[in-house]
Order: sequence, then C-alpha cells, then structure tokens
Amino acid sequence: MPINLFKLPSVIFREIFQEWTPLEFYSLAKCSKRFLSLVKSIKTENWRIISLEPESITLSCGVYGEYTFQINENPDVPKLLEVDPRIRMIKHPEEGVSDLLADCSELFGITVIEKLDAKNFIFFDHFLKLSKLIVDRKLEVKRLFFEDLDYYIRNVAGVIPFLNVMKIENLFYSHYLENGFQPKFARFPKTIFIKGSSWFDIEQLLTCTSIRIKLEDSMLDNEDMDRFLRKWKRNEIPNLQWIQVCSQKIHPRDAPILDMQLPIEVHFNPTQHSVIFDDNSRIFLSGGIEITADDGTIGYLKCPGNELEFIVPKPSKKFACPVLVRKRNS
Repeated sequence: MPINLFKLPSVIFREIFQEWTPLEFYSLAKCSKRFLSLVKSIKTENWRIISLEPESITLSCGVYGEYTFQINENPDVPKLLEVDPRIRMIKHPEEGVSDLLADCSELFGITVIEKLDAKNFIFFDHFLKLSKLIVDRKLEVKRLFFEDLDYYIRNVAGVIPFLNVMKIENLFYSHYLENGFQPKFARFPKTIFIKGSSWFDIEQLLTCTSIRIKLEDSMLDNEDMDRFLRKWKRNEIPNLQWIQVCSQKIHPRDAPILDMQLPIEVHFNPTQHSVIFDDNSRIFLSGGIEITADDGTIGYLKCPGNELEFIVPKPSKKFACPVLVRKRNS
C-alpha cells in the first residue's frame, strides 16, 4: 500500500533521510516542487564545494563524506558506467556546470567554494558565466587561481569587474597584461599573490586591505615602499601581517626606506620571527630590523636588495592565572 510521505511526522522524515546520500537528495528534488522544498529544508550548514571543474562539482557534505556530480554530454551512456556510488552522472549541456552550481546552491544552501581555478575553463565565456552566477548567488570563493591564462590575453579585462564584487578570501593572480591595460581593484581579498604585478601601482597598494600581500615582478621602488611603511607606522594599514615585494626598482643605491639605506637586515645573530594565519599556515622572517608603529605595534623589515619583506607578528596573548582563595573556618 503506497504511503503519502508528506503526511509523515518530521521525526520520521529525519530518520529516513539519515540513510540517504546527497546524490539521492538531488534526484528526489527533481521529482516535484514539494520534494524540492523538502530537500531544501535539510540542514546542510557544513556542506561546501571543494572542487569546481568545467564538467564536475565535488561536494564535502559533513558526515556524509564527499560526493561528485559529473556532467555527461552523451545521453546514451548507461548508468552501469556509474561504478562509484559516490559519483552521479548528470545530463547537462556543454557549459552546464553553471546550471549544476545553481542547483547545488539552491538545493543544499551551499555558500562556500573551496577552490576555483580559471585555467581549467578552456572557453572564457563559460568562466564569465560562472563568475556572474557566483556573484549573483553571493557565494564565497576561498581560493581563486587566475594564473597562466595565455588564451585569455584579449579577454582578461572582462573578469576584473567580477573580481571586484566576488567574495574571495585568497586570490592567486599570475597573468602578464598587455601594455596600457591597468585593472583596478575595488575590494581586496584577505590574501593576494600577484605575479607580473607591474600594473599594481603604489596607489593600489596604499588602499590594499589584505592581510597577506605578495607582488612579484613589481615596478614599485624605494620611495613607494617608504610611503607604504610610513603609512603602516601611522596605524593606517591595520590589517597587514605580511608583505613581500620583488622589484628591480628596489635598489641599494636609491633613496632610503624609513631613513635607512639598503641593505636593511640584521647580520649578526639574527632573530627569527613568524606569523600564523587563520588557515594555520605560517611565514618566517629571519634577520628583520624592528619597526615600531605609533600605537606600539611591532613589525620586522628586511630588504637586502631587490626584495623587501615586512612581517607583523601577532602579539602573544597573556592569560591571567586564577587565584584560589580559601575561606577560613570561623
């Protein structure tokens, strides 16, 4: 005798769903609008996308583990090919990963994408469509890799507007731009690594709010870095924990930095300092000169030549030791 699932108590529903996989939830949601609403009510706070490829999405689903939705362009491929119970073949058009991402976002309430690598997308239009969806759905990208994109050379300007509104925690940008094109960041991620950063001028650096900054092949010079560090000393760059700038224009024979002539480093018995970031990664600096900001914050600067590095270790927390007071018996 058939059972009307919607008349079952919510407790029974939860017991049933404990045995289901995210792949089964997906199939159930496609049956009707009522099942769609039911699936959307499932608690998925810890679910996130750990891999987003042009033809697949892999989810990390808390206690359920990891599951992959694989786009299948050939509708005649039999289900027997699905030998892995944690992989589901989904029939979508060629650029259907955007539609698949929209489904995962709507069905499971997923808001976090752990990693997105632009170079995996052969067609730039597909990446732009995906970027627009990420912005529209207000999804957060933990790590965005925008590197080695030779085939994007004429289209790279199209993605900059999305980078400015996308919620990005860590940006890895390695793309040499054509002469005359200078993108401007309106907002900055926590971490920004830029290779080929000649376009990233001092005005952008002075407004940068990132915690970690690495600029390779830069055009910044001694005077630029002097301006930046003096602004830090005035407590006007409060987020900064680490910056490294590699530039042929930072030179020992040029202007001093913070009234110090290059090289700036401790040669005798150098002390090592480090900073631990929120993702538990750590950066070490040995031989830095102590720099004190107006509010007493201490940083360490090292600049032996064409590479400047500055680190601001977090102050160690001091915990008060509780004192046990015994009551005297009267």
